[in-house]
Amino acid sequence: RLPTFGAVLSSVPLRMPILRHQQGDEENLVLSEASANKRLRCKPAHLAMAAAGVLVVAVFVTGALMLPSALSSSGGLPQCVEKVQTDLRWGVSQDWAVADHICCNNRIYAEHSGYFQDEHVNLFKKLNPSGETVFYDSVCGKPLFIAPRGRTFAQWEEESQNHGWPSFRPAEVVKENVIVAADGEVSSVCGAHLGHDIPDSHGARFCIDLVCIAGRPAPDNATAL
Repeated sequence: RLPTFGAVLSSVPLRMPILRHQQGDEENLVLSEASANKRLRCKPAHLAMAAAGVLVVAVFVTGALMLPSALSSSGGLPQCVEKVQTDLRWGVSQDWAVADHICCNNRIYAEHSGYFQDEHVNLFKKLNPSGETVFYDSVCGKPLFIAPRGRTFAQWEEESQNHGWPSFRPAEVVKENVIVAADGEVSSVCGAHLGHDIPDSHGARFCIDLVCIAGRPAPDNATAL
């Protein structure tokens, strides 16, 4: 039986941007073992690599040691075309540091499970249950997902709650702006890491970080859909 992610890292002074905690004027980004394991169970190759000891601590980011993104078969850091927007929607802007790391400085890790249900976000309570919502790239403002399509609002919300992250199906993807790598990583044409394709019995299911799709539309995309 493979050791848990937490056990593998127990001797490494490592903190990852999964949860955001406020300490005075400084943001302390720390690893939530439960949420990391939940997401990593969807990436067994990465967990196996960790268990095998193929972990090399690379660079310091905001005073914390980070795992190298090269653990992803996609390789290298995301190449965001610009900085993450500062006026992200649904209350996400107050977690800008998390968005910047997850979207533009990471290929493996995620916002914590259930982030979209946090009190300051409360995503589904802010959406129109009788229509579709367009989700825009947090970096460049291009449309990435439109939901719900091919199902009800309640079905979309339930699936997202069950999995812990906003979940989208192929019919809800703006295909010209979304790239799915062979290892399942999902990114945008603007270089942002978005999440992973984690198929289930119904087919492809895109498990996406809200912080990376909470952008405001670029002027030329605001009325494009």
